[in-house]
Amino acid sequence: MPGVAFSELWQLMKIAEQALLVVSAFVMVIGSLGILTALLTKLNERRREMAILRSVGARAWQIFVLVKG
Repeated sequence: MPGVAFSELWQLMKIAEQALLVVSAFVMVIGSLGILTALLTKLNERRREMAILRSVGARAWQIFVLVKG
């Protein structure tokens, strides 16, 4: 009898583990989309500033340093 009970318990745990795996995958996808959105928004806000800096003679590496920091 204990073998049957343990077998049922492990089946239940397997289902719970799969559910948690699906939830963690959704969390990773949503988090990645949030980070991507934030980066694109920041870049879009600074696009005009970067164009002005390039027009007055800023080099590409100087623009990169501004974006990175």
